Amino acid sequence: MEVNDPDCFGDLNGSMIITPEDNSIPIVYALDDQPFSGANQFFNLSPGNYKIIAQDDSGCEWESSVAIEAPMELTVNLGDDQTIELGDSKKKKKLD
Repeated sequence: MEVNDPDCFGDLNGSMIITPEDNSIPIVYALDDQPFSGANQFFNLSPGNYKIIAQDDSGCEWESSVAIEAPMELTVNLGDDQTIELGDSKKKKKLD
């Protein structure tokens, strides 16, 4: 199974692709108790835990859970806000 987390914090573009060991057996899949479908690829997933059920043509089932992880949120601290009036100048501080 291939699981791809969202690209950036807040994105809802996680995905999973389930690859059966034997492609000759018809298998249907259900994600989070949704109806079974022949689609083995799931896209636009938000971070969270998902239940996957795979069922073959004999009714035998395999169940697993998959976690789509949220990337860390990018934050930048530029220090305190500063106000500069028209005509003022401010010297830049050298960063260490």
